[in-house]
Amino acid sequence: MKIAKHKPRRAAILVVVLLTMLVVTSIVGTTMLLSLRSQRECRVERQMIQLQFLCEAGALRASEKLAMDLAFAGDRWLPDLGDGSETSTEVVTKVIREPDQSMSIEVIASLEGGPYLQRVQRTRLFPFRVNTN
Repeated sequence: MKIAKHKPRRAAILVVVLLTMLVVTSIVGTTMLLSLRSQRECRVERQMIQLQFLCEAGALRASEKLAMDLAFAGDRWLPDLGDGSETSTEVVTKVIREPDQSMSIEVIASLEGGPYLQRVQRTRLFPFRVNTN
């Protein structure tokens, strides 16, 4: 009879331990998922900021070339981000000439490569005026 009294206690303790393990595992799993989601969001935000800077740098570069040579039509630029990653960067600029003598510089910046990086691209249009005086 002594043995029979200990078995229900052991079973109850086992159930409590298993439920505790289930709760702890759920909490750890949820925390890991939230951490991964946060990391992914930070990476996307970083990429968007990099693309913004690349667009602005591409527009500045193209405007300087256009100021020196009014026949400049655009180019392709492969800047090095200098962060040691395997990311390939490309900035394509194109000068759009309007009939009313105004111009725009279209800049397409793209990032691709790296272990967790999909191809991300951003296009911006910058109005540009050339002073002929």
